[in-house]
Amino acid sequence: SVLLRPPSLGTLSWLFAGVFEFALKIFFVSFRNLYLYSVNLYADSIFEVFYLDFINKKTRKRR
Repeated sequence: SVLLRPPSLGTLSWLFAGVFEFALKIFFVSFRNLYLYSVNLYADSIFEVFYLDFINKKTRKRR
């Protein structure tokens, strides 16, 4: 049945599957990068707040 099927349809479906998979991959990678970026930004801001608070306490104790 595979040999009887016209080759254009097979290549078209294969191309569509490849493009779909490629788009899905790009979407997931970009989504993951966005998620990691936002998480890193959030963690950095929290770390900065705690770190600056810690430094302020140390400097206050020193004075």
